[in-house]
Amino acid sequence: MSSQQQREPVNVRVTGVGAFVPDQAVSNEAIARAIPGWSAERIGEKLFIEERRFLWELDADAGRTLPPEGGGLAPDGSGVPASNTDMCHLALRRALDMAGTDAAELDALFVVTCTPDRLNFNHDAMELHRRLGLRTDAFAFVVDDGCGGTPYVMDMAYRMIRNGAFRRVAVVGSAFTSPLVNRDVYTQEVAPAPGRKPLNAYLSMYVFGD
Repeated sequence: MSSQQQREPVNVRVTGVGAFVPDQAVSNEAIARAIPGWSAERIGEKLFIEERRFLWELDADAGRTLPPEGGGLAPDGSGVPASNTDMCHLALRRALDMAGTDAAELDALFVVTCTPDRLNFNHDAMELHRRLGLRTDAFAFVVDDGCGGTPYVMDMAYRMIRNGAFRRVAVVGSAFTSPLVNRDVYTQEVAPAPGRKPLNAYLSMYVFGD
């Protein structure tokens, strides 16, 4: 195919954005009591974080979290969010509303997360596909990555649209840390190699929220 016959790149723009942030604010004092390691003052001084948001309720004295009672969204978005998919559902619904776009107009859906509700077969993306009523020929795909992976997936979606492969693509980035809060797990020490200084993971609980 000659260069004259090749399809001209199309303009690409963001038509809608949406977000969901849980209401429960977890202070440095609370997370330091739940997962001993650093003091609340040290967390604020070293990480410049004053609070993080959790969807599940934190029991700081027990070092655990509890899911919301009666949690779980209905396909229409009603109910109490309790999962990663629920948070993605609410954020994507708001983005579609801003864009004035029906979910059936989407050609592809990417969910970027390292904390899916289930690990098998792109579960969270496929569940969003089912709930929101995407077309059967629109694919849904989970990308196993953290917050840093979302810009890369957005760039990939940009290139797909610009090259004419798709017209409308949704990218959802999500982290769901609160169910992972477990004092026993995050205060244990692990030796990375014989003779190396033991490490523990309490810092992960100080940094990340939902």
